[in-house]
Amino acid sequence: MAQIRKKRSLVAARKQALYRRVRASLEGEDIAECLSLTGNERADRLAEMIRDPSYAKFSFGQLCSRAGLSAIDVAYMYCEVKKSVGMIRMARYIPDIMEQLALGAMHHLEKCHNCQGSRRVEVSVCSECGGAGEVQVKGDLGACRLLFKIFGLLPGR
Repeated sequence: MAQIRKKRSLVAARKQALYRRVRASLEGEDIAECLSLTGNERADRLAEMIRDPSYAKFSFGQLCSRAGLSAIDVAYMYCEVKKSVGMIRMARYIPDIMEQLALGAMHHLEKCHNCQGSRRVEVSVCSECGGAGEVQVKGDLGACRLLFKIFGLLPGR
């Protein structure tokens, strides 16, 4: 029977270094605000302690320990909140991007490059546009495929 190894916990000095790295890379109020948005009771407690001047003498690692959170927990919660905020901000532009994608997928008319829209080259009718002054430009096939995948008209990968 294989022997099961116990997971070794981080030694105190190394644990403190991890807390210091997390704390050094984030602003105190920014951490507190993000933690408050998680809906996690321990995170709310840590956010309160970060904002409370009576806890100013405690290191970030000590505050996390008192709240029952690891540095990795705090980093993960912070990242999740920031990702959510980014998704919300990004979502504002989705309708415009989808419209641009649809327009790029469509065929459209452009002024003829040969006659510059004048319908004639020197004295004869433009051979490129047939005297129309415009030529049809095909839409972007990649944009068309992507648009069809979005709407379920093509199977996605």
